[in-house]
Amino acid sequence: MNMTNMILMQSLKYVFLLYHLYREVIMLKLLIVEDEEIICETLARLTDWSSLGIELIGTCQDGVDAYHMILDECPDIVMTDINMPGISGLELIERIQRTALDTRFLILSGYAEFDYAKRAMKSGVKHYLLKPCDEEQLRSALQEMVSECLQLKQEKNLSPVTIQDAQIQHVMLQNLIREGIRLPNVTTKLFETNAPYLELYEQPFQYCAIYYLEKNFINSAMEQLRRYWTNTSQNICFHAIYTVNVLLLIFPDYTRDYSSLDDFLSTLHFPNQKVSIVYERKTFPNLEKLLLMLLPKLKRYDTFYFVEEDHLIPNSNYDLIFSDVSLITQKLLQEHSPGDDRSIIEIEEELHNILLSVGDKDFLIQLASQLLISLSIETVSGDIKTVSQTLSRLHNEDNLTNICNITMNEIYLITDTSSNGKYSPFIQKIINYVDDHISEENMTLKGISENILYMNASYVSRIFVKEVGQTFSSYVTEHRIEKAKEILSGTSVEQIQNVATLVGCGNNPYYFSKIFKKVTGMTPTIYARRFGTSPHN
Repeated sequence: MNMTNMILMQSLKYVFLLYHLYREVIMLKLLIVEDEEIICETLARLTDWSSLGIELIGTCQDGVDAYHMILDECPDIVMTDINMPGISGLELIERIQRTALDTRFLILSGYAEFDYAKRAMKSGVKHYLLKPCDEEQLRSALQEMVSECLQLKQEKNLSPVTIQDAQIQHVMLQNLIREGIRLPNVTTKLFETNAPYLELYEQPFQYCAIYYLEKNFINSAMEQLRRYWTNTSQNICFHAIYTVNVLLLIFPDYTRDYSSLDDFLSTLHFPNQKVSIVYERKTFPNLEKLLLMLLPKLKRYDTFYFVEEDHLIPNSNYDLIFSDVSLITQKLLQEHSPGDDRSIIEIEEELHNILLSVGDKDFLIQLASQLLISLSIETVSGDIKTVSQTLSRLHNEDNLTNICNITMNEIYLITDTSSNGKYSPFIQKIINYVDDHISEENMTLKGISENILYMNASYVSRIFVKEVGQTFSSYVTEHRIEKAKEILSGTSVEQIQNVATLVGCGNNPYYFSKIFKKVTGMTPTIYARRFGTSPHN
């Protein structure tokens, strides 16, 4: 073998390795739905899913079970039959399309009629295979779907983030860093507390350091960086930190090619700059690993700065005051603090006095941030979105007394109601939401997590199962049936058709009847005749 071929072979091996490393980072989830057990098992063993960048998360032999599993697991791809008990494959597709999930479907069916394919295509389905199909046909279709899913993920990651989402990400990361530099040793508890709000474990992150950047050039550097993101069609939510002559950039890893960014940052230059810029970039498997490297570095400085738009927010380590505020926060979170017989009002008054004693605006906002985020995470009435908006308002306020009063008013609202102690505060918020929106047909845990709680859906799902003892879909189904039983007890048999809609089962009496019988052991009609207001009772 000549030298050229050897180099080519080594290059191919390297590309192959990168491909599989990338797949390991982003494994797509697949669910198989097939009512015939033998065919279902055969499909599950038909190919090496991992070689396609796919994780087979399970199989279902019933459309209803598949619907609930999709709501719980949020698979990227669902391979489904058409003719199934419960609800058909086409109806399953249409129901999921009405949610906010990005699930894509591959129809695998013995039905060759064009009407089925046409109806499926109206629901956005591009892939339709007729049984029996071989492994090659299946892999070919799935390879196309994997590419589509990865492209969709990248487009969503690179799509413009809302101001609100960006604010929440900044607030939570800044709070985590502030907490981290005050701890003698960084432990897993610090990350566990913030995991619901930040992609700490699964998302790779980039870390850029620009050395010898003088403080008076920071605004110019940030303006150039924002123009670069805009010109390259990347509206990335990045975090900037400044220490002595070093600007640090932290942002999620959404692409594998940073050559353009490297060229841009390494050639930054400013008029009257005394020393040339030195630039380096590192890739971290996740944000936790990056912070474990960064926090010890930040502890070396008396003051460092978060860079926000066109101004610097200083962060200083006032250990004693932070310690007092942390202690009072814990007292507010406890109904009866051991050794402290004071009322909540007295404790809040002590806190107010500490805030009023602070004469530096930036440090006062640091304290407010720590207080409001800690209380918001630990109480049912806390709301990260509202806290983020309040902190933004504080930055625009110059009067220190007004900052104290705004902070205390928010604290009064947060501590006004508390959890019953049975569940974590955010789990209690989910339960309250389900109770208040039981007639909402397209309710999903992913939607509640991302749009109501502003939390990581995978994390929320794990904690929900751990604390409640069942999946979200099972919990919602049981509550829909309890509500239906309540309605049916005061309903005549002739009005049953309306009950499905009232409890969030949509205009689908068959689906409603099936899950009702599964939970109660009888059909809605029999239940209404036995317990309803019919004159025959």
